[in-house]
Amino acid sequence: MRKKLEVFQSILLVFLIALSLLLTLAIWNYQPNYEIAEDGTTTESKLSGEEETKRDLIKPAHIIFKEEDQYLGLSKKEEEAELYKNILDVSLYNFEIVEETEPSYFEGTRSVELVFPTSIPTNALYEMFKIDDRTIFESYFNRIYISLDREKARQQVVFKNQDADGTDLTATVQNFAQLIDLMDEQQIFEDLITYRKVNLYNEREVYIPEEPNLIGRIFRYTTVNPESVTLQTILFQNPSAIISEPNPDGGRIYTDGNREVVVQGYQMDFTNFTVASSSDQQTQRNSPQGQGELGNQLLNQTINYVNSHNGWPVDQDVTFRLEELNVSTKQTDYRMTYENYPVFSDVGLDQISVNMLEQSVYQYSRPLMKLTFSYDRRPTNLMSAEDLLGYLEESDKYELDQILDISVGYRLEELVGEQYFDLIPTWNVETFTGWEQIDPNAKPENQGGNASNAMEPN
Repeated sequence: MRKKLEVFQSILLVFLIALSLLLTLAIWNYQPNYEIAEDGTTTESKLSGEEETKRDLIKPAHIIFKEEDQYLGLSKKEEEAELYKNILDVSLYNFEIVEETEPSYFEGTRSVELVFPTSIPTNALYEMFKIDDRTIFESYFNRIYISLDREKARQQVVFKNQDADGTDLTATVQNFAQLIDLMDEQQIFEDLITYRKVNLYNEREVYIPEEPNLIGRIFRYTTVNPESVTLQTILFQNPSAIISEPNPDGGRIYTDGNREVVVQGYQMDFTNFTVASSSDQQTQRNSPQGQGELGNQLLNQTINYVNSHNGWPVDQDVTFRLEELNVSTKQTDYRMTYENYPVFSDVGLDQISVNMLEQSVYQYSRPLMKLTFSYDRRPTNLMSAEDLLGYLEESDKYELDQILDISVGYRLEELVGEQYFDLIPTWNVETFTGWEQIDPNAKPENQGGNASNAMEPN
């Protein structure tokens, strides 16, 4: 009996070893059957973000109420975002090209100005507003002017092109009186703050709050593992062929020979070398500019690409907005915002950028983290607009006529070892090298021998 039991155990052991070998062989030979998109990227995997539309992403940086020589805005940016949604609900018709001989828009009258961070193709208006016209002249705009004159019959809304030789469009509002009522209600029942108009590089007009009052937050966050099958199947055709190695500059590099992902901390840069060639890049540089359809097509391509894997890490009051649309380089940048204020990061965690070549994604940069639950943080005192301008005028580093933009927003910093990110209120200036944060404690008297202390972190 004992001998029979030993024989049975031996047979069972052989069977289990054979089964293990078969399972190992099956795993070695298994190749995932991922669906490949037209641009060569896999489409099966999704991130834990959201899908967004043009209405979600094309948003103004400011909505300014003009009252004679006063410039006013809503004290809470989230209320400004809600007002913008209501503006988009109006119906527009009777689009016309503005003649060069016509006078300045709404000079001396009450009006509202919507200021956008970049030029937007007029073809995008079909997906932003309710449009009755079948065709709109192809152009670009970066500002929208809305008249608050109830007697005005023409040019009730103007879409202003930022180029001096660009084409401006006007439109008529179907329910014009209701739109003015909405604006009047905002000015009567909501808290307003005063803005200052500043002329910067090339006489560009920007608006900055006289007394900014931002409250910072501390955020928990979730991350995307760069070695996860989910992310790698989005970016690579065959994840099993990926080789990982340390990056000499820190972080890691993942490549299959044709595509590459460089990861630094919680930020990644993806490049698809199969669509990059010197001849194609030269073609892109020589592409005609100023054609609205090209810009609209670029918007569609980049938004659809990020949507294809639920790539927008939005949560609570953290959203993204279109920051830059560059038709000549085929690149779009979308900036993170918190309560409709821009967020800035020195390590690339503030933007999602997509660069197109040959109708395919050539480069894709994004954060691999998502801000989630937030807490109160200590208050930060920001300079007034007057103090800021005094600092900039006396600074050895900046010249007002060489600054492209000024914005109040948040600086995003990781609290190392504490698993939090800190959103710190700060003034920011844009130069030809990009955005830079101004130390909240900087003062005009810090110039000269103390200039080195003027840019210390908060």
